[in-house]
Amino acid sequence: MKILSRIFLSAIVGAWGGKWDNRWPVFFVIVDTGEPTYKVFYKWKERVDGPYSLSDGMARGGLSEVQFSNINISIDPDNSDKAIAKGDFPTPRKANLIRLPPSPIENLDLKEFN
Repeated sequence: MKILSRIFLSAIVGAWGGKWDNRWPVFFVIVDTGEPTYKVFYKWKERVDGPYSLSDGMARGGLSEVQFSNINISIDPDNSDKAIAKGDFPTPRKANLIRLPPSPIENLDLKEFN
């Protein structure tokens, strides 16, 4: 059963990008560690014209979602190339994400959406 679960979980693995509240760029790279956790790299802007910030850490995984810090990322049940990120911040945020070509987090930028 563990092997079957890992096959389904692999849908969340990869590079994802979008914008918090359709405004601030946000990117995630989710890496399968072979365990029930994932390594997540997170890149975002707090101001549209500001620099990117970077963070990384471990995330708990489910069949179609991961929980990274105060951010939940879940796959669209109708399209595995789309996901939604919900940030439980002082001001809650939401980002519609699209799957991006595999890339290190440092290389992802807003041009991915042009």
